[in-house]
Amino acid sequence: LPPGLAIRPLLMDDIPALEAIEAAAFEPRWRHSAADLFLAWRHSINFTVALMDGMPVAYQFSTGGDGNAHLSRMTVHPKQQGKGIGAALLANALENYRLQNIRTVTLNTQTDNLPSRRLYERFGFEATGFSYPVWSFFPSKVINDNPS
Repeated sequence: LPPGLAIRPLLMDDIPALEAIEAAAFEPRWRHSAADLFLAWRHSINFTVALMDGMPVAYQFSTGGDGNAHLSRMTVHPKQQGKGIGAALLANALENYRLQNIRTVTLNTQTDNLPSRRLYERFGFEATGFSYPVWSFFPSKVINDNPS
């Protein structure tokens, strides 16, 4: 672990700090709100927080069941990236999966996110060749384009 780093399960008091990490890391359409993070925790099989000197700087949550896990989200605050925090968080998640007898782990990342891809490849993840299109819907455009 990087000096000063600790990883532990999510506490409800962490959620505002995680929401701030989301705001720093993602554009609005991809951010999780506090309510989203609470629901993610409710449905997760593993939700951990990385703390640097006692302050939340990163987190991950995973979903799954029946021997499978999906790393749904791993976010490191942009100011803390490149320090080994993501690797420590991923190693911890993989150990938690092992303890839960997880046989298969999946995750998604953008093809142009080279730091994430290098991290996952370093841990033995392999691209499947599948790609998932992102669809958008803009209700206000539909309302404005279809006056009734």
